[in-house]
Amino acid sequence: MHLRRSQRGFSLVELMIAMAIGLALLAGVTHIFTSSKATYRVQEGLSRVQENGRFALELLGRKIRMGGYQGCANLRFMTPSNVISSPPPDAIFDLDAVVNGFDNVAAGNSFGSTGARVGTDVLVMRGAAAAAAQLKGNLAADNANIQLDINSESYQAGDYLFITDCETADIFEATNVSMGSGTVTIAHANSANTTNRLSKAYLDDAFLLKFESSTFYVMDSGRTNQAGAPLFSLYETDIYGNEREFISGVDDMQITYGFDTSPSPDGTVDVYRDAASIAASDWGKVMSVRIALLLTTDENVVTLPVAYNQLDGTVVASPADRRLRRRFFSTITIRNRVL
Repeated sequence: MHLRRSQRGFSLVELMIAMAIGLALLAGVTHIFTSSKATYRVQEGLSRVQENGRFALELLGRKIRMGGYQGCANLRFMTPSNVISSPPPDAIFDLDAVVNGFDNVAAGNSFGSTGARVGTDVLVMRGAAAAAAQLKGNLAADNANIQLDINSESYQAGDYLFITDCETADIFEATNVSMGSGTVTIAHANSANTTNRLSKAYLDDAFLLKFESSTFYVMDSGRTNQAGAPLFSLYETDIYGNEREFISGVDDMQITYGFDTSPSPDGTVDVYRDAASIAASDWGKVMSVRIALLLTTDENVVTLPVAYNQLDGTVVASPADRRLRRRFFSTITIRNRVL
C-alpha cells in the first residue's frame, strides 16, 4: 500500500519557516507585554505617589487648621487652666504652644522610635479634638464628677480631657470612667491632678473634648524595597506616645511658618521663616504653616535614573536609583489664630 501524497507531512524547510514566523510573532507579543508592563509600573507608581501626596497634605492640613481649637473661643481671649499633676511634655496649651517645629533635625534626635530622618523638619500641633460630648446636666460643684448621656468618644481613665463652656476651660486627666443607669461618669480626682476642682461648676451648656497633641516627622520604616534601599514614611506620635505610620514613600519634609510681624497684629502673614529662625517667644505669632513634601515610589519603576528637584530646588541629575519622585506644597492657615 502506498500513502497518498497529501499524507506525507511537512518538509524540513516548511517547518523551519513556520517556526521562524512563530518566533517572530512570539517576540512581538513579548515586546508588547514587556512594554505594557513597564508602562503599567510607571503609571501605578505615579498614581500611588499622587495619592499619598494628596492624603499627606490633607492629614497635615486638617491638624494644622485645628491647631489651638478649644471649642469656641480664641486663645487670645481665653487660656484654659491645666490641672494635670504630671503632664507629658506635650500637654501644654497656650498661645505660644499651639504650633511648634524643629528645623533640619540632627542625628541622634529623639523623635519617633528610631529618630526622625536627618535633615528633615518636625511639626508639633496642639489643640482640642473636633468631636465633643455634651454634659448631661449641671455640675453640683466645681469638684463634682462630670456626667454624660453616652460615651460617644470612648473616653477612658488616663485620657487628657478638655472641658469648656466658651467662657472658661480646664484641661485635666480622667481618673475613672464608669457607666451606670444610662449615665457615663468621669472623675477627675487629685490622684492624677493637682486638684480635683475645676475652674468652676460647669452647666449643661458645657461640653467635653479630648486634648490632642500630634508630632509629625519622617522616619525610616524599617522596610526595604526589592533593591535593598530603605523606605521612609510620614509618622505621627500622639500625646500618649503612640506612634503611627501614616504615609509611605515620604523622603523629605520641610516646613516654614507664616508670621504677622505688624506692630499691631492684623492677622495677615508678612513673612515666612523656618523653625530655626523663630524665637521661643514668637511662636504665638505664627498664623500659617507652609508644608513641602518629597514623595517617591517604593520600587524602581523606570529603566534609567530620572533627575528630580529636591525641596530646596537643588537638582539631582543622576540619582542612584530608578525611582520616580514628586514634590507637593500646601499653605494652611491656623484658623483659631485668625478668627
